[in-house]
This record gives sequence, C-alpha cells and structure tokens, in this order.
Amino acid sequence: MRTVQPHTLARSVLLPLVCTLAVSACGGQSDGPITIGAGGSKSDTSSGADIVTTSDATSTTSDTTSGVDAGAAHGDTSAGAGDTSMGGQADSGGEADITVDAGSFGGVTKPTKPLEITGLWKVGNNSTVHLTGEVFGKVRVVHYDNTKNLAYTTAPVGVSGPGGLSRKGVYSVYQWAEPVNGDTWLCQVDTGLSTEVQALQTTKTADPTALKTGCNLGLWTKLSTHELVGRWESSFGGNETVEPLVFGLADVVDWDNVGNALYTQNPKGTGQNSERFNKIVWTEPTAAGVWYCTVVVGAVSLADAKKATYTIDAKDPDNSGCNNFSWTHLIPFKLIGSYQTSDGELRHISTFWWGDKRVAGFDNDKKTAWLENRDDAADMPGKFSRLVWSTVGKTTWVCATDTGLSDLDAAQNAATTADSSDPANSGCKGKPWTKMDAL
Repeated sequence: MRTVQPHTLARSVLLPLVCTLAVSACGGQSDGPITIGAGGSKSDTSSGADIVTTSDATSTTSDTTSGVDAGAAHGDTSAGAGDTSMGGQADSGGEADITVDAGSFGGVTKPTKPLEITGLWKVGNNSTVHLTGEVFGKVRVVHYDNTKNLAYTTAPVGVSGPGGLSRKGVYSVYQWAEPVNGDTWLCQVDTGLSTEVQALQTTKTADPTALKTGCNLGLWTKLSTHELVGRWESSFGGNETVEPLVFGLADVVDWDNVGNALYTQNPKGTGQNSERFNKIVWTEPTAAGVWYCTVVVGAVSLADAKKATYTIDAKDPDNSGCNNFSWTHLIPFKLIGSYQTSDGELRHISTFWWGDKRVAGFDNDKKTAWLENRDDAADMPGKFSRLVWSTVGKTTWVCATDTGLSDLDAAQNAATTADSSDPANSGCKGKPWTKMDAL
C-alpha cells in the first residue's frame, strides 16, 4: 500500500511538560514560557502556557493577537460526528454527557463530544502540538469541559531527590478561547496542583477578551491551523498527511481559511523551483472530504504567489478543472467520531488519534486501521497494531488482529483474519469483537 506522509513525525516531536506556571527556576517569567526546540533554538516567553514542542519547519503566518470573535468557527465538516481535527468548533450543546469509567480521576462525568479544540495546531512560528481529549502534547488530559472551555491535565515531573525518589504528578488547568477561522488561544490558568480534586476545584480563570494581558496578566498563546490538516485517503492512492507546517515536501508559509488558499515554499535542491513558492486552493470541506488543486508553482516570492492569476473549475473536481486534470480528493477516516464501548469506555476518534493511540494510517474500503502506541504507553510503548472493523447502523465492531508490531510497514503487511459473522460472541482471535456505539 502506498502511504504519502513525508516528514510527518520528524516535524512535530512533542516533549514533556518541564516547568510550571510561576516557577522562576524554569528560566522564564511568571507567565509560563513555551520552549521551542530541543536544543533551545527558540524560546517564546510571550504566552501563558508551558506546553513544550519542537519542529524545524518555518512559517510566516500572521500571529496577530488583537481581539477575539466569539462567533462560530470556520468548522470542519469533513469527518462527521463532531470532528474538529482541522481547527473547527464542535457543538457542545444539545446532547447530555454520560458517566463512564473515568479512571484515576474518580467518577467525573465525561463529555460525549470531542474536545472542542481537537487538532494539530501551529504554536509560534515553527512548532506544532496535538490537542485531544486525551493528550495535550505529551501531557495527559484527565478531564475537559467544552462549555467552560477548560481542560485538566497531569504529567509526571520526573525523578528527583535523595535516592532518586519519583515526585508526584503535577496537575494543571488550561482555558481556551472560542475557535475562529482556524485560530484559537490557550492559557494555563493554574498549575503546580498536587491532586485532581484541586484541579477540578480551581477558581482561577483567564479573560479571552484581553489577549495581551488576560492570561495571568500576560499574553495568551495563539494556536492556528488550516482546513487541509489531517490524515486522509488520497484519490491517487494511499494515505496523505497534511500538517500545519508541512505539505508534501514543502514548508507551509501562509494560509487563508476564509479564502481557502495555502502557500508553500519548496526546499533547497529541488531543481529550477528550489526555494520557490506555490499556491494551493481547496473546496469547502464536506462529509465527503475536500478537493485541492495546486494553481501556482515556482513563484519567485510569496507576494508573487499571492497575486498570480489562474483559472480553475470545481464543478466536477473528480474529473477536471485543475490545470486540465482532476483535483486531488482527500477522503476522511470513516470512523471519526465519539463512541461508547462494550468495555465501558468513552472513545473519541479523530483524524490523527484513536483515543490515546496515534492513527498511523487507514484504508476505508478494506475497513482497516493501523495505530501507533505512544512512547510513554504502559503497554507496548511505541509499538504498532492492526485493527479491522465492521459497521452496522450506529454500531461498529472492532477487532485488533495484530499487536506489538515494530513499525507501520509491519502493521500494513499483517494479514491475520477475523470473522465478523457473530462479533458479539466470537471471531476476533477466539474472542468477541469490541462493540462501539456511536454517540
């Protein structure tokens, strides 16, 4: 199977939370720094959150922080069931939450809808961070509230003290502003908390109408993404992965979610178009996905790419309208949505994540997905698995046919069969399949 996903993991390596909001020992100010780059290549102390990220891509997208429009976001409708993987806003009203096993956080009522700001976001000029209902980078999300725009996280501080004693996990509380056209803002309103109860009971908040001073008297952190971000099936075969800072082999340097335009710069050593600029346009996302067309190639400058003229026709994008060829159709993962499982769990699936496992790839026609465990997973860290599914109505049956695999190739080459004729009782390596009911 052909998988089109260059530079995807190398461009968004996420490091653990290493310092808390008002601790001067971190080397930052009391507003809580974001440190970018494992080697300290860039340190942005202008924000109120201390998510640590790293990436070597560059971007010139505007980082304006004046004013917040409280209206609806330019939402992602390409994947159904409340997916906000491309920066859109999930509707948090009209559906009751359910109480399920909340693990160590102790019997809280967990939301049935995904985290409103689920997605892969650009932070600063050259970093990205994954946010989901389970993870903020490598910080664990233990609860969130889409109505109050709050997420509660925990992370181990590490090993310190005499004899290498492990310190307890630190709990933090984050607040976000309503997403607008692919932009949102994040503030760490409280941190250094020793228990989940303290996190849930905190009364500290931030002011989203004052982005320069409303986060612990400092700046909020701006997060941005564009509508093409996601892991998709391509009409040209295989999976295609688009990140906020990377499109194919080129760096993303700017975008316009209202005008549906993306600008990229080619890397060095790519012939006559080396380091030149391109423009990509896309159709409005729908449940069927999105179509894109490269309309400008090899412009000398970004300004030239933006002012170049071209002719396109999106009436029949599967067959024509893009430089006398078809447009590229990006098709979303069919299982994106929220589910309650037969083992009592609430599971959110997005374009990049299946709960707290990464979606490494998928094949909608073969009803197969390949997942990657997080490096800090308690069971088989960093290993890959192969899942198959069968959907009838709002119920999806899932079987993990192969686990503990070394890499994506091994997962894609795995061929253990499963029998879906009686999934409630058997067929998955001698056991019942896992039942997932769509919420």
